[in-house]
Formats: sequence, structure tokens, C-alpha cells
Amino acid sequence: MKATKSPLVLDTFFLLENRYKFIQPEEPLENVQEQLFGNYHIDIDFTTRAISSREDTNQVFDVFTKIGINNIKQPLAGYSLFLEGVGRYILDKEIVPEKEVENLKNLSALTMSIGLLRGVLMDITSNAPMGKYILPSIAIFDLIKEKASQKKRRIKTNAKE
Repeated sequence: MKATKSPLVLDTFFLLENRYKFIQPEEPLENVQEQLFGNYHIDIDFTTRAISSREDTNQVFDVFTKIGINNIKQPLAGYSLFLEGVGRYILDKEIVPEKEVENLKNLSALTMSIGLLRGVLMDITSNAPMGKYILPSIAIFDLIKEKASQKKRRIKTNAKE
């Protein structure tokens, strides 16, 4: 099948922060993937920042994404990881119906950013003692809903003050 280029273009991506720590297990583990990796706390946060005005033909925006894996006060054995990256995206609004603009900005750009950080996680851990860590599939819609709920709670809290 012939691939069609998306009107959403990843212009550039930068890794802003990268923390890796190995925590030695107290006893040898037979199946690291099931015994450890599956129990890791995963935290993902993101924010989108517009760069160009809404009148421009191309909408330029940044998506800042943070991923924490077992990055808690008392981490489990194995890996404790934290990554932050920013992707700059360009969206040609002239060729995209208005109802699809938000979908491409929120869903597609976030998915791409998480995918880029997923690759970095695999690279970082590819030579690590317990082998490569692959970030599991993420329910992106749930992340977006949770982010919207956080914004609503913040607005309500600010209005009460």
C-alpha cells in the first residue's frame, strides 16, 4: 500500500532530561519482565504549547512529555528511569478539516512523542544488567482525559481562592 504523508510533521525532537538508576535485586530473579517490569509504577505527563498564532497557515506547537518508570521514593529493584523530551510539530491547517486539527495536535503528536521516548528508554537499557526495558502500550485517551480533569480541578481551585 502507498503511504500518504500526514499533515502533522515532526520538525524536531530533543531529549531534555535523562535519569537512569540501577537498583540491585536482593536475590536473583528468573523472569525479570514478569516479576519486576510489570509491577513498575509508570507516570506520564505532557503539555502542549502553541508557538504560532491561530491566523497562520501552519500551526507550530511543542509537546513536552515526561515519563517516569519506577521513579518513586522507594523504587522496586531493577531500573528507575525518568525522561523528558520536547517535540516541535508543524500542522498545515489549510489541508486539515478543523475537526481533525485538535485530534492531530492532542492525540497524534502525543503518541509520536511517547514513541520517541519509548525508543530512548530501550536504548538506555539495552546494555543494562536486566536487559532492555520496553514501555508497555499506553491508553492515550485515558492520559488525555486525566489531563483534562486535572485542568478542571485546577481551574475550580483557583476560582475558589
